[in-house]
Amino acid sequence: MRVRRIQAGLLALALGMILVPFAFTGTQASASTGKTVTFAEQPGSGPNYIFPMLSGAFFASTNQEQFQYLIYRPLYWFGDDGKPVLNATLSLAKLPVYTAGDTVVTVRMKNYRWSDGSPVSARDVMFWMNLLEVEKDNYGPYVPGTFPDNVASYRMLSPSVVQFTLTHAVSPYWFTYNELSQITPLPLDWDRTSASSGVGNFDETPSGATEVYNYLIAQANRPTTYATNPLWAVVDGPWRLAQYSPTTDYAAFVPNPRYSGTRTGNVTRFVELPFTSDEAEFDALRSGEVDYGYVPSSDLSQLANLHTMGYQTVPWTAWAFTYIDLDYLNPTAGPILSQAYVREALQSMVDQPAIIKGIYHGDAVATNGPVPLAPSNGFVSSLERTGLYSYDPARAIKLLKTHGWNVVPNGVTTCSSPGTGANQCGAGIPAGAALSFRFDYASGTVALEQESEVFRSALLQAGVTLTLASTPLNQLLANTTVCAGTETISPNCTWQINYLVSPRFLYEPDFYPTGEDIYATRAADSGDGYSNAQVNAVIEKTEAAGAGIPALKSYENLIVKLVPTLFMPTPPQQVSAIRKSLKGATPQDPMLNLYAEQWTFGG
Repeated sequence: MRVRRIQAGLLALALGMILVPFAFTGTQASASTGKTVTFAEQPGSGPNYIFPMLSGAFFASTNQEQFQYLIYRPLYWFGDDGKPVLNATLSLAKLPVYTAGDTVVTVRMKNYRWSDGSPVSARDVMFWMNLLEVEKDNYGPYVPGTFPDNVASYRMLSPSVVQFTLTHAVSPYWFTYNELSQITPLPLDWDRTSASSGVGNFDETPSGATEVYNYLIAQANRPTTYATNPLWAVVDGPWRLAQYSPTTDYAAFVPNPRYSGTRTGNVTRFVELPFTSDEAEFDALRSGEVDYGYVPSSDLSQLANLHTMGYQTVPWTAWAFTYIDLDYLNPTAGPILSQAYVREALQSMVDQPAIIKGIYHGDAVATNGPVPLAPSNGFVSSLERTGLYSYDPARAIKLLKTHGWNVVPNGVTTCSSPGTGANQCGAGIPAGAALSFRFDYASGTVALEQESEVFRSALLQAGVTLTLASTPLNQLLANTTVCAGTETISPNCTWQINYLVSPRFLYEPDFYPTGEDIYATRAADSGDGYSNAQVNAVIEKTEAAGAGIPALKSYENLIVKLVPTLFMPTPPQQVSAIRKSLKGATPQDPMLNLYAEQWTFGG
């Protein structure tokens, strides 16, 4: 589930986390030493996997954007001056060319080189594709029917040109932003089946590709060798890994001298520092041991003190949005939550302005639908920008009464008119059914606990009761995915309403904010059983040939109206504290990328 990708955002707000202790040693850089810059990892969310073809277990921004992308560049780079758009300058290839009625895509590589001097070529793209073709089920972002299933064939036209023939015509915008975006060229030096096999073209047969993949996975499962294994030393990014500790997730990088891109900064060592807790990180920040850190929610009152210490504080807004998961397959709650009017009523009881002001100190933004309102972008429709179901308890009560519910404020609202008529409760809801739900939220997070309590109190006005339960995130993930891939109510689907993390869904590596991964039937990032033919149809239109922004806005407007999930305020990924003498670190990238090669320390 995509929640694993942005789990770090949750931890910025966590308190009291106890992990393996971390201590600075003489071999680990401290801030302000020469041109070394230190970056604070959030507790329990440091990088722990190096092979770029990530499985779901390691599919996290801390592994991809903030670790792998420093050393291995994706084919196309997304994020430009704080905006969620394709960055043609930093991409390894020129913009793709679509022909034959948008069924053929031609990609021409730029003149980039690996650190061993070999070119980053079309063959390296073929290498990635050959491995993905046989191991797609082990690839985190894989969605059946999309990439690479929608590629009929791919071939090299020249050492610098690769061509994809698709199974059907597509929207070039969608295919570039959500499909080609997944490719990371792999160096042919990795085309091995064992340490002694030598380099070959093993990947060009399915059996050989499987052997290569298994060998690379075996190497990736040896984290103590990440900084010493010559395999991982072949890089095309601006950095190479100099030190790594798998016990603490400490990582230190030094410049790749053969980087083909532009290096505008003067940082000669970039260090990602792990911490046992938010308190430990904040103590290190105040003592000057961190150049680029974050301010825990419990310490936001100390921003003025940090400013006097030489830090600027900046919210880091991710290309993400927040929602609460609803279980449509639960035998008791499923039939009730399947009613659109019930979800409208529940959404009308979410007091987003109060949550933003009281819990997030004004730093969060409202969420009205599936396209983030921030950072600024051209994808948001006017309907989503204004919202459809603002906080309105009277409206919620009226909706329930007009659909056959006996509303008892501060009591228990029950179905008094069962049936499927316009003024009845709806299919599968028996007489006497209560608007009472189990509500699980991820433990260890003050903000989620506070939001859940605010929501519970508001719902009492309409006689809707929530039984709050603080549950470990991993357990919530396990519960939520039990019934993934089905659309049938089952007693095995025991959860009812889950609040996992905030932000909840990061658009990466599918940067175009369409809904195939979230709201389509059997979506890869959903285990709730939501299925709506009208939603499926508008999602398909966003991917179809000739589709553009209007098709996307039709999709988002429908989701705004149907509220298949309950939308909650989206806080920043973190409130960053960045040393004022570190230039170029802002604006922060909404895709959570780090651009340390562009930073100037002390300038």
